[in-house]
Amino acid sequence: MVKVIFFNRAGLIVIAMLAWPMMTTAQEVHVTLRETAPGTYFLNGEFVVQASSSTAWNVITDYDNIGKFVSSIRFSRVLKREPDSAVIEQEGSGRFLFFSRRVKLTLAVKESPPDHVGFRDIKKSQFNRYEGSWTITSSTSGCSVKYELVAAPNTSLVLKFATKSVLRKNVRQLLNEVRAEIERRTHLDM
Repeated sequence: MVKVIFFNRAGLIVIAMLAWPMMTTAQEVHVTLRETAPGTYFLNGEFVVQASSSTAWNVITDYDNIGKFVSSIRFSRVLKREPDSAVIEQEGSGRFLFFSRRVKLTLAVKESPPDHVGFRDIKKSQFNRYEGSWTITSSTSGCSVKYELVAAPNTSLVLKFATKSVLRKNVRQLLNEVRAEIERRTHLDM
């Protein structure tokens, strides 16, 4: 009886050791936010994914289809395309409690393949400042994807007390959905 219990515990330990890499592949998305000036926020988010940097690049630069895998994007379309840049029109929605707000952006995008995409809102209709970047770093176990955003919403866009919460939640959701799409495309390629 003691040997059977020992075997069961040993079996559980072996199973846990074998499952550990699978349990740790979906790493947590880390998001930090700090107010750099009154009403201006710097957000930094990052995740690690077991995928090639080219798959991550293809997801991040899939501007016409981002609404298919990022739930807050209602539509996204390329208005102008050049070899290393684009102008993209996007409409999304932000939610806080019972309130929902449409957000329209026209982004000037600068691509530096295969690892950096910078963007900034050129219309400034709902943000005094909205600019950021995506950076992909390859590693032996996949890649790291880093997202940075400086956002200064117009006061009419959201209630001031809710701004930090809404921005942090939306960036975390964006990164989780982008990571999920990278993982999905990685599994399709296998």
